[in-house]
Amino acid sequence: MPQIDDLRQWRQSAVESHLYSTAELVGDKVLAMTNHPDDAYWLAQCYYGMGEYLRGAELILKNYFETESLKCRYIAALCYINALELDKAMELLDLDTITNEFDEPMASPYPNSAHSPVLGNFSTHQSGNNPNRSPFLKPSAPSPVVLGSSTPGLGSLPNRKIRSVRTSSLKVPNSNGNRTISGSSRVSLILPELEDDSLPATEINGINVVALLKFLKGKIYTLQAKFTLAKECYIDSLKCDARCFESFNMLITYHSLLPKEEWALLQQLDFSKIGTEFGSCIYALRLSKLSNKPDLMDAVEILKETYQVDDDSCDISLARAEHYFNDGRYADAKVLFEEALNADQYCLRIYPSYVSTLYEMKDYKELYKVAYSLSDMLNSHPVASHAIGMYYMANKRISEARHYFSEASLADPGFVPAWLGFARTFVIESEHEQAITAYTTVSRLFPGFYLSYLCIGMQHLELMNVGVAEKYLLTARQMHPEDPYLLNELGVCHYKQGRFHKALTILELAGSLALRNNGSDEIKTSIDINMAIVLTKLNQLPQAIELFEKSSLSTKLDANTLAAMGLCYIKNGQTDTAITKLTAALTINQSDPVITDLLKYALQQNAKSFSVNSFVEENQKYIKRERMKRMTVDANINEKESHE
Repeated sequence: MPQIDDLRQWRQSAVESHLYSTAELVGDKVLAMTNHPDDAYWLAQCYYGMGEYLRGAELILKNYFETESLKCRYIAALCYINALELDKAMELLDLDTITNEFDEPMASPYPNSAHSPVLGNFSTHQSGNNPNRSPFLKPSAPSPVVLGSSTPGLGSLPNRKIRSVRTSSLKVPNSNGNRTISGSSRVSLILPELEDDSLPATEINGINVVALLKFLKGKIYTLQAKFTLAKECYIDSLKCDARCFESFNMLITYHSLLPKEEWALLQQLDFSKIGTEFGSCIYALRLSKLSNKPDLMDAVEILKETYQVDDDSCDISLARAEHYFNDGRYADAKVLFEEALNADQYCLRIYPSYVSTLYEMKDYKELYKVAYSLSDMLNSHPVASHAIGMYYMANKRISEARHYFSEASLADPGFVPAWLGFARTFVIESEHEQAITAYTTVSRLFPGFYLSYLCIGMQHLELMNVGVAEKYLLTARQMHPEDPYLLNELGVCHYKQGRFHKALTILELAGSLALRNNGSDEIKTSIDINMAIVLTKLNQLPQAIELFEKSSLSTKLDANTLAAMGLCYIKNGQTDTAITKLTAALTINQSDPVITDLLKYALQQNAKSFSVNSFVEENQKYIKRERMKRMTVDANINEKESHE
């Protein structure tokens, strides 16, 4: 005759093997025999795995298991969330209304025995020695938590005390069946007395169940776009149990915290149960790569050297690659991204940054291959839609790109690259107002994401809303004070407001940071050109010319830069060189009136210089000829006089 423990083991093996039909078959019978919350929890887990979410939730609620077990409350809320019954889930998770929590570990579900009996023993205790009694007769159920009365069977629960719970809607069994107490009615539950008002440290698979409940509450707030409340729930969850990584991941995914706040939170978490150093390092790999870069690299080295976590770990390789990507070292980042993909081509977290790297490097052929591969492998997954959108954007097929970016953001509202790509399509078409609207949406959804503020500032600069642009750029600088790209734009902002000395200071700082980070040639050249323009305004012409010439050696200059060089050479009196630069600028942009006027001015100055020089040269030649004539005449006269 089977024992309950054997049936439970069978059920557990089936659940772990994702054999949910088997788990349902066995779990249903185990629950019918024991009526124990733990068995209800695992049967609800089975229904959850089968996608029957409402069935799992109702299994818990119709038997009031959520009033006896936090684990049951958790799985019921999880089922409701996946069924998008958010209000019902929130009622289960409204922990603020509970002055104390439930008794776990539970009293023994077998009140007549100190251990789990075989099924036959149940029938003996219930009905005497009846040989005709079925061995599968349901045993006596454990005494449930009873409302408002003393209850037999609870003597084994220590220090019990009546507690009050305010519920918005609670079904209470009575002699007439079920009735509903609604509104602010209060109902007494028999709950265990604790030393303080904190929730008991019950766990699900090693993670504090209260931390999981707070995580689910935060997830509901996220789905309801209540991001501030969601952030508070996630932080509370982590403080309750740092091992609830899902809460940490949601904070990072939705950029709920500033980069500095992320590191501050990490330092507050208690990883003592898994090892403080190890826990801090593995969480650090997921933090923003925009700050504390030395600490991030230290975490990588500690994991590799102390804990033998090699580069095959997706987190290790991805952290290093994103470090290079954020510094603009796209070639180095590409190598590491491809190494990571060779180790695990199905790690979807690699692809968004890898696709962006290919876009920045203008490697559109490889970008097409990646987008096609992802489309074939993932169909309409947000990662695939994003890659396809990036390919269309690279080929200036903006409407198609916008469609795929929208598809990705609708499928996963927390997928930041899709939102950025969508906004970028408006920038490419110079639709600055629409771009500002799109980036503003990004800043609202992801308040700790500094790039949205940077991009809004850049678009306001394009519209010459310099004061507004400065506010956004300064906000972005508070989030990431050492970004050379941001400082470059801030320097331009100061320049446009006539603050040339301040602009020069900011640009010099940007240049030093770009060199320190070993940034891309593109950002270094951009900073050098902007510094040269500012130096021209400050009449520091030799230094400006040096920077202009340095930039011309590393990149192909655009019309505006060539025009700025021409102006610098005009001010320095080198009109011939100025004409050469301005002519080159005009060949690129033939309709630019500023370049045309500068070229006319340079030609006029050169003509004036040419006229004066010609007059001097002709005058000198005339004087020389006259002298020669006089010398000839004098010689002839002398010769004539000598003959006479």
